[in-house]
Amino acid sequence: AADRGEDVELVHLPEVPERGETVSGRDDEATVAQRKKGRLYQTVSILLGAFTIAAVSMTARISALNIAAERITTRLRGDMFRAVIQRDVEFFDRSRTGELISRLSTDTTVISRSLTDSSASGIRRAIEGVGGVGLLFYLSPALTGVMLSVIPPVFLGGLLFGRKVRNLSKEAQDALSQTTEFAEERLGGIRTVRSFGREEAEIAEYQ
Repeated sequence: AADRGEDVELVHLPEVPERGETVSGRDDEATVAQRKKGRLYQTVSILLGAFTIAAVSMTARISALNIAAERITTRLRGDMFRAVIQRDVEFFDRSRTGELISRLSTDTTVISRSLTDSSASGIRRAIEGVGGVGLLFYLSPALTGVMLSVIPPVFLGGLLFGRKVRNLSKEAQDALSQTTEFAEERLGGIRTVRSFGREEAEIAEYQ
């Protein structure tokens, strides 16, 4: 039996972890998972809060701009009507009623929108541009210098394009005033138009 025992090799069985150690490892994994879950909820809450604040701020900005535009339009129309009504009779002989009405209704709206929307957009873009250029200078001054070298030709092209757009906008406003004037005259003299049967001719001329 002793010889047989010497020939038998001892087999080492894997150590079985104690009960306390297994429970502790599971507790650690559960704690890590709970922490990750908590961080996920925290991140989602922060994002939802940021999106909510951004939506409320945008709504408030749009509402404030619309209110400001309507108030500016009302004041412009009142001031313009006061200036027109106080002119001499020769002015009304030279100017037609339809053109004056178009100026009161359309031009004042365009000016008020330009003063509100364009100004707000310009201020926002200026702040974004200054912040972006400052950050780029901090990261790479050389690359920022190369990027800024493109600004002069772009600015010159934008200036020329802006003048062209301004001229086109002026022509469009003049054409709109002439159209309003034509429609007012024809509708005011609708009995004369009907008596001569010029409905189709007036429609073609208006178009």
